[in-house]
Amino acid sequence: YPFWRWKLFALRTYCWLSNAIYTFCLVIPFASPVSFRALFSPRPFRPDYKLNQDDLKLHEDPSSKTETFISRIVALWNH
Repeated sequence: YPFWRWKLFALRTYCWLSNAIYTFCLVIPFASPVSFRALFSPRPFRPDYKLNQDDLKLHEDPSSKTETFISRIVALWNH
């Protein structure tokens, strides 16, 4: 196979680039501890859900309460 190393290099570069774009453009801004929601939401939120076995619906997990930057400032201001 001629140029097989260059083909593999191009494929590997494409895979790494697509993974980096996914991470930096979707995961970090929207689903991380430094996401837009975690920084600017005025109230704490619960990112995790649990399946209730009784009614088979997803409910917010009470143990996954995440304080946001703004909600912490508001809590400090109110005390």
